[in-house]
Amino acid sequence: MHTDGHHRLLLVVDDNQGDLILAEEAASEVGMQADVRRESSGGDAISYLEQVSEHHAPRPDLILLDINMPGVNGFEVLTYIKHRPELDDIPVFMLSSSTREADVSEAEHRGADGYLGKPSDFADYVSIMQRLGTWMEGCRHGATSSRRPLSPNVLPGPSRRIGSRAPSAHRTSARRIWHPRRSGG
Repeated sequence: MHTDGHHRLLLVVDDNQGDLILAEEAASEVGMQADVRRESSGGDAISYLEQVSEHHAPRPDLILLDINMPGVNGFEVLTYIKHRPELDDIPVFMLSSSTREADVSEAEHRGADGYLGKPSDFADYVSIMQRLGTWMEGCRHGATSSRRPLSPNVLPGPSRRIGSRAPSAHRTSARRIWHPRRSGG
């Protein structure tokens, strides 16, 4: 329960219903102090965010956004968010099975705060949600340490950090979670 009177909201946007369910169950498993709202398409996410902009729906504290969705893709949703002053400070982490350099660069160019490899199983979702929950609580308490990367403990899958220009030879088969590039929280 939050002592500041503000209930946290995590928005997860993915066209794969299984991934949406796993993300929500993992958040519950780790006791994440946030409600999880699921949207199953980019178009549905934009419709919800329009309601947020008009103050008719709760504002997400963090968005996990799949890239590859039919219709409106994750990059288009990201652009929508980052071009709206009332939304552009919401941290957006891309959550994708794509490890293509072009996708990572495009996410960075459009203003994503992070890029996470999509988990392959429930245990990986639990690890991600545990770290994101810790990060969200750190932001809630105004901890300056929440601006640094989380533990470098790795999860199975590809790794990329937005803003990193490390040679591809240094990439491992690991996923890391890091914090938004911006100093505001």
